[in-house]
Amino acid sequence: MAEARRARCLHVSVLPGVDFANVNFADKVEDVLNLCIDWIRYRDGVYVVYTRVEPKELARRLVRVAKGKGAQVFVAPLDVRDRGGIMTEGFWDWLKKRGPSS
Repeated sequence: MAEARRARCLHVSVLPGVDFANVNFADKVEDVLNLCIDWIRYRDGVYVVYTRVEPKELARRLVRVAKGKGAQVFVAPLDVRDRGGIMTEGFWDWLKKRGPSS
């Protein structure tokens, strides 16, 4: 029997191409992210995602949404054990519930 993947945080950045005509771009990105366990957006196009999905697979799904010249998709594991900065209280609360050091 295959072992289930452990959930972890990923850093995700998705920017549409210059010729992307759909004004609901964020909705389309978030439809993909809704298939993950949870996510939080902290800037336009920038997310922390809590998921069991591998980074390359999530990137493949998001590339289908971010089409056109200049589109950008970046997905990478995010180690939240050693963290700092200035973020909203809601962001820190969300992260504490999902990080390995909670």
